[in-house]
Amino acid sequence: MDYINEKQSKSKTLDLLKCMSLLVCSSLGAILILAFILACLFMAAPAMGSCQDRTIPGLTSIKLPKTYRTAGGIPVRRIICHTSMKKPLALAFKCLRDNRDLDLIESIDGCYCYRNIRGTNRLSNHAHGRAIDINAKSTIPQAVSDCFKQADFIWGGDWKFRPDPMHFELPSGE
Repeated sequence: MDYINEKQSKSKTLDLLKCMSLLVCSSLGAILILAFILACLFMAAPAMGSCQDRTIPGLTSIKLPKTYRTAGGIPVRRIICHTSMKKPLALAFKCLRDNRDLDLIESIDGCYCYRNIRGTNRLSNHAHGRAIDINAKSTIPQAVSDCFKQADFIWGGDWKFRPDPMHFELPSGE
């Protein structure tokens, strides 16, 4: 999920709720509003841990080659990452496009999210905008991991201690 937009997403949700409150004239309207509120609450939560409301230098909006969805079903066309991610992401997605494998990515589940690595006091590479999570609720096909590795990403699925198959990050110093 595009975590930096979580706050904006909640703000837009409140604006929509204000507009939708006008529809409460009928019981059907009330049911639709309740369903909308519940869907927004479930989909707005980050997949892994909570992101702190903090920004860092060097963040940029990167356009994806197509509209994907998060594991929670929210459409994603742009993600917020560090500028160092632009070229490697472009190379990885070009590889997938050239091999007709863009549809193997079922969800884009976040890039920038200021938080610690789960279970530690160390900042995650997501906190630097130098990592992306893909297919959080499904497996990573070999073609996807191959294209991202060719673009110089380190794949969390290769880690011996606590593998994280949805995670792709740039090596330090890139």
